[in-house]
Amino acid sequence: MSRWKDGQITIFRKASGLPDDAPPPPFRDRRGQIWGFTGQGLAYLKGARFVGVTTLRSGRVHFITGDKTVV
Repeated sequence: MSRWKDGQITIFRKASGLPDDAPPPPFRDRRGQIWGFTGQGLAYLKGARFVGVTTLRSGRVHFITGDKTVV
């Protein structure tokens, strides 16, 4: 996954906190939070790194979608 910000490209990989090196397109929720996910897990962008979500029961994510609920 890559990000263009302030004229610079940042490439995010597993070493940057993503669950895998080949995630599908990112997802942006209603609060503007960026998420990356694979069959190996789920992570959200915090600053310049992704933070893994470790509270998933199976540890696997097959899809992500949004709704109108804002917490």
